[in-house]
Amino acid sequence: MDTPPIINDFVAVIQASLAPVFLLAGTAGFVNIYATRLGRVSDRLNEVADRGEQSKAFRMHLALPAATDARA
Repeated sequence: MDTPPIINDFVAVIQASLAPVFLLAGTAGFVNIYATRLGRVSDRLNEVADRGEQSKAFRMHLALPAATDARA
């Protein structure tokens, strides 16, 4: 039994209309993953930078009293 030509045309239309949807969904998934990873990298860099500033300030705080005590 052959399928009617209208069914074949309908199948072709459905296939042609769904393919871009899956491609766009896949692309959106990749963009979302990479945006999340980039955000994590940015957060980590900010955290490391803040720790560096806090560490430097802490070292300066520890060094100043020692320097003033040595002069006295």
